[in-house]
Amino acid sequence: MEDVCTLHQETLKEHDKRLILLEIENGVKTERITALCSRIDELVKQIERMVNLSIGVLLTSLATTSGFIIWYIQKG
Repeated sequence: MEDVCTLHQETLKEHDKRLILLEIENGVKTERITALCSRIDELVKQIERMVNLSIGVLLTSLATTSGFIIWYIQKG
């Protein structure tokens, strides 16, 4: 019976160590996920800026082309 109790005590000690390791890993993973989310937010903002810039360039090109066509028709 004493051997069984000793075995249980050793098993409990091992569980304690494993729980501590799991808590440490959980903290590390949480930090990594937080950093990844921050980076994704930054990338989304950059993509939004690029899309807005592209739309601006497209609208400017369209306005310039339309103005040229109108000028050409009036001149012609």
